[in-house]
Amino acid sequence: MQDIATINRKNKYLKKQLQQNHKNEIFVK
Repeated sequence: MQDIATINRKNKYLKKQLQQNHKNEIFVK
């Protein structure tokens, strides 16, 4: 089982990526 701190870090990173992608989509439109 993965340790919670690692999972939290991963989730934060993924959320950041999603926000980046969202900004880029708006910028492209």
